[in-house]
Amino acid sequence: MSTTSSARTILVILLASFGLPLLFLLFLFEYLEISEYVLPILLPIFGFTLLMLIVIFGFIFGAIKWASGKAGTMQYQHSPRITTTMHHAQRKFYLIPVNCPHCQSEIELGRAEWRDDRTIICSRCFTDIEIQKT
Repeated sequence: MSTTSSARTILVILLASFGLPLLFLLFLFEYLEISEYVLPILLPIFGFTLLMLIVIFGFIFGAIKWASGKAGTMQYQHSPRITTTMHHAQRKFYLIPVNCPHCQSEIELGRAEWRDDRTIICSRCFTDIEIQKT
């Protein structure tokens, strides 16, 4: 099970476990005819609590993703090579620098100009930057 699907599952469980008791309380307050007095006080408390649970949930899964190395990586993935001797796909990765080594300007991959498959051109100083293969 991937992190995204498990995160969605936990979020659905969290919302259901929080929403069903809230729905029960709403019906109970209506039955007791006190909802007009109680709901203006309790709804902001319930809303803030739900918001805090979602924020804490996001921080926890963000920390898990960051610790596993899946967040914040800047690697360009080339086409995968499948070998018959190994049971998993072997992939080539290229390390692309975030800043130009000559002028220190930021390299934007979406706007970068490529000379060939191993050379990128800096948009500020127009120097060729070799891409390292890992």
